[in-house]
Amino acid sequence: GTIGIQLLNASNMNLADLDNVEDDPHVNVIISGVLKRDSFDDTMLNVIYENNPDSNVTFNTFDVAYVYGATTVNAHGVFNREMRDGNITLTSGNGLAITIFTKDGKIDYDHTTPLTKDGRIVGTLDNETGVERIKYIDGSFESLR
Repeated sequence: GTIGIQLLNASNMNLADLDNVEDDPHVNVIISGVLKRDSFDDTMLNVIYENNPDSNVTFNTFDVAYVYGATTVNAHGVFNREMRDGNITLTSGNGLAITIFTKDGKIDYDHTTPLTKDGRIVGTLDNETGVERIKYIDGSFESLR
């Protein structure tokens, strides 16, 4: 695997004093690799995370691509600096998609989109039992924990 970190605002920072905590780094981190196990399909993972301290850009972003055999899942997230407010959009290779919104570090069920498959609603995210789960239109459910 590979881990790469790029400091994007080095020219604006006082790098002569590494203990300087006044400067907030603008970093782009990329982690990618393949997990190989006997008798299992390879699992590929690619994670990109960006923290931008610029006062005009107040959000952190991340992208995750996960591939295991025929299963592919992509996630894109945008969060405020405290990572408490934002959203995560999940899409899969089989056409499933949902965007989960958070507010004050908790799932915002009122703004989270329904789960769709190829644009058709197939379920919703709910918390009726105190456990986050996908409730499908046929009445079945799948826990997220």
